[in-house]
Amino acid sequence: MTSRTFEIVYTMSIIAAVCSAAPIANAAIITTGNVSPSNPARWTDLTYAYIGDIGQGSVKIDDGADLISRTGTLGNYSGSTGIVTIDGVGSTWTSTSRLTVGDYGDGTLEITNGADVSTSMSYIGYCSGSTGAVTVSGAGSTWTHTGSIYVGRRGDGTLDIDKGADVSGVDGRIGYDFDSTGRVTVSGSGSTWTTPYLEVGYSGDGVMDIT
Repeated sequence: MTSRTFEIVYTMSIIAAVCSAAPIANAAIITTGNVSPSNPARWTDLTYAYIGDIGQGSVKIDDGADLISRTGTLGNYSGSTGIVTIDGVGSTWTSTSRLTVGDYGDGTLEITNGADVSTSMSYIGYCSGSTGAVTVSGAGSTWTHTGSIYVGRRGDGTLDIDKGADVSGVDGRIGYDFDSTGRVTVSGSGSTWTTPYLEVGYSGDGVMDIT
């Protein structure tokens, strides 16, 4: 018997089963690959969201769409890859607890062209062997925290802030634990990282460039 793989495609209020590799879409929220739970339109502030849990997965939020979850983990297990892109004015992702960009795997988060992401705290490169990369780019693009930002907690983390974007938090730690590597670049007119407390190379290697 020949096995067949079905995916569910959501477009506005129309639901259809198709025999294709088409992504799952909800208005302006599009997922591909390994995303759990699979339909972000049903996520709530109690949802533990995984993008690239045990494989490769991605989520794109644009056209003013709003996404909410309790946590967000990009690249959960070793060998996994998770990518999230939030693009355009009015496009948002609110994570009420924390974001992890590269838990044991590899994670990429891009906030561009006036989009906004807000959370309590974030880890970029959480565990040893992980890689996390975050880009916040463009005037009006913001990444807002009510707690800490770790760039390279035990893994490798990079944070790029450019073209008038803004990142803010209660404190920032770059290269926090042993064997970690963290690098932050703030470049371009109007680009800012606002924090009352900053550690660069606490127990690991940390670099901050302002250009």
